Amino acid sequence: MTKLSTPVVSISALQEQMVMKVYPNPGKANVTLELSSPDRTKVDVVLQNTAGQVLRVLHQNWSVTNGENHLSLNLANLEAGAYWIVVKGEGILLPRPLQIVR
Repeated sequence: MTKLSTPVVSISALQEQMVMKVYPNPGKANVTLELSSPDRTKVDVVLQNTAGQVLRVLHQNWSVTNGENHLSLNLANLEAGAYWIVVKGEGILLPRPLQIVR
């Protein structure tokens, strides 16, 4: 009998307490990323297509403070469609869907 093991995916305590919103969604040209964090950290914000390919790094080494943080994103040159906004950092992976309409 072969025993299958499931990989363990660890979610940091910081990520468990973070709240991320992207609005307006659907959006047209400008959207706001709101990230509430219980602690200071640095993250990257990337735009991915629905296949998970990174299309663009929207912000690198964003210094997030504890509390509510806002980042304005200009996406005017994107084609209409479905995307993912992903916040990545040490022990942090927060994806949110984004629909762009024209």
